[in-house]
Amino acid sequence: MTEGRDLSPPGSSLRYGQPWADPLSQRDPVRQARSRLPAPVTVWTAGDAEWAGLTVSSVMVAQGTPGRLLGLIGPDSDLGEMLDRTGSFVVHLLGDCPEHRRLAQHFAGTLSADPVLLAVEASSHGPRLVAVEDQLACHVSRSVPCGWSQLIEADIDAIRLGSLDGSASPSSSRRALVWYRGELRNWR
Repeated sequence: MTEGRDLSPPGSSLRYGQPWADPLSQRDPVRQARSRLPAPVTVWTAGDAEWAGLTVSSVMVAQGTPGRLLGLIGPDSDLGEMLDRTGSFVVHLLGDCPEHRRLAQHFAGTLSADPVLLAVEASSHGPRLVAVEDQLACHVSRSVPCGWSQLIEADIDAIRLGSLDGSASPSSSRRALVWYRGELRNWR
């Protein structure tokens, strides 16, 4: 992938309907329990001229050398196929601002985002969303089935973090965006 290359944004990379659309009586109790745990909202992107993105909230970062990232993604997502092909990806850490909420909804397949929000810079790890300052560049070290998901274990190769005092951009002074009880919320 070459730096500065114009990349066309993908739509949602989910291939199935909204997983929370089932009536309450038919919902999985494990998923209901998981919904009671606040989870960080991220967008993962992978690819080159052809790329995929996915909103991922089952994420954990482990400190060490190298730093490690663990995440669960849908095994039937376009992102999963792209990770199999490229082996690397970028994790975008979202804050509670309108632009980041729209990106989360876009890559979850619930609303379309304005093309300006989908602007990316090419990198050796995959597309970097320009609208999100906080990013982790990762490469997959292991991918294994885990429940109904695919567990991605990755090494963190590079970290970009914006300022939290708001001096860099309006979205840098923010609360974390989390997924809690079926909706996007802020976390202080």
